[in-house]
Amino acid sequence: MKDIEGQEKRALVRERISPISGPGSLNRSERERRAREIIADAQVDTAQYFNRVVKQQVGVTFEEQSKIWLEQSQTRKRRPIRITTVPTIQAALDKWILPEVGHLPLYETAKYPTMKALVTRMNAGRLSAQSVTSYFRMAAAVIASAEDADGNPLYPQRWDANKLDLPLVETSKQRRPSITAETMTEFARVKSPKYRMLMILAASAGCRIGELLGLEIKDWTTSPRSVSSSRRKASS
Repeated sequence: MKDIEGQEKRALVRERISPISGPGSLNRSERERRAREIIADAQVDTAQYFNRVVKQQVGVTFEEQSKIWLEQSQTRKRRPIRITTVPTIQAALDKWILPEVGHLPLYETAKYPTMKALVTRMNAGRLSAQSVTSYFRMAAAVIASAEDADGNPLYPQRWDANKLDLPLVETSKQRRPSITAETMTEFARVKSPKYRMLMILAASAGCRIGELLGLEIKDWTTSPRSVSSSRRKASS
């Protein structure tokens, strides 16, 4: 919906996204992302944007801001997240972050006592040091995403890991399971060709299942380093 100068009512406008097939066609996730980019670039939903900015200034909750942050993470021009990673991010929010701080005003979560309580809860849940650190960074990114109409952060904060009691991530203590020759042999015996290739690729490339599911045909090249290159893209 777009505001039309001199008219009281807003008008419905349309924009072509891509061809249905052939050169320039996009898959489903790419079409959804491109549609959001078109809406953002055209600034057609100005009323919704205005209401969002006003609400941030008067007291949006952390949960409400997390939805805005997740949407912006998918539509931003610089390194947008893959749509296939959204369920994983949302699951972490739902289980570990929102139950603790989701109901609080966003300005309250930008304070050390609140975020320290969140870290304490995650530590008590016996999460790994890497998971605690990753989920904290996710929460901090939600807070940092709140901006005024000029694009300035509403709650700038420099977090001190020591004050928050964030666990130290020690690479030497991380679980790094290895695949034996016997296990690889069993993978090669899986009857389904599709799942057999998936298991062999995961074991040989060292990719997590989430990284593999995030891969698309365009991520692959004819280079001998295509596997490691694709893994980096999937991780980002």
